[in-house]
Amino acid sequence: MFYIYSVADRIVYIVNAFAGVVDPCTNIVKDCTVVVDPCANTVNACAFVANDCTDLVDNCTYVANDCNNIANDCTDVANNGNNIVNTCAKT
Repeated sequence: MFYIYSVADRIVYIVNAFAGVVDPCTNIVKDCTVVVDPCANTVNACAFVANDCTDLVDNCTYVANDCNNIANDCTDVANNGNNIVNTCAKT
């Protein structure tokens, strides 16, 4: 479940998300549950979160900064799941 975007694809993806197209960040709790599974490999878990969020750059920065504690990351994201801007602001 890794997503690889070109810059153009990323822009289209973000625009579509705001246009009402279902995006992987809609259900943050579900995303975090999935992320907990690969906790043995924090690098993969962080990459998964970065690529599973609407704002790939900010979320990647946020997760990378606290990558040593994936469980904490998931809790933080779940608590801010309805406000992606707040989540990204935690970078």
